[in-house]
Amino acid sequence: MRTFYIFSINKILSPIYENKSGNIYNMLNKVRNYNKKELVFAKKIYLKIINPIDKKKIDNYLLMNYMNNFYYTKMNNIHKLKSDKEYSKLTIHNTYIKIVTNNNISSFFKDFYNINKNYFIIDFDNKDYFYLEDLRLKLLV
Repeated sequence: MRTFYIFSINKILSPIYENKSGNIYNMLNKVRNYNKKELVFAKKIYLKIINPIDKKKIDNYLLMNYMNNFYYTKMNNIHKLKSDKEYSKLTIHNTYIKIVTNNNISSFFKDFYNINKNYFIIDFDNKDYFYLEDLRLKLLV
């Protein structure tokens, strides 16, 4: 199983780190690993790096896109795809989206490409990170 976190990177930082996605990964990984004493500082940094997620827009988009799909279920802000080929559980938070999946590329990635191809995706456990735009050919968009 892989766990992906999807972030909307602040537009001011995007041109600065356009070809340096490793730096964005390092910043977000540092924020993730701050201890509780540094939580206020970490939150300030985090909120400068990312933009809030439009939960309602994404929730509605996914619901409309999958509501006739036999393998799709939704409860509150949790969307699931469960078939023989894929299990993906997507949870929408205020500042990020979390996808737990048994695939290297979740079917939900194509939906996020259609919403905003500049989302930044991180799998912290596997030290894997990329912009969604980098998956364009694999997503067959």
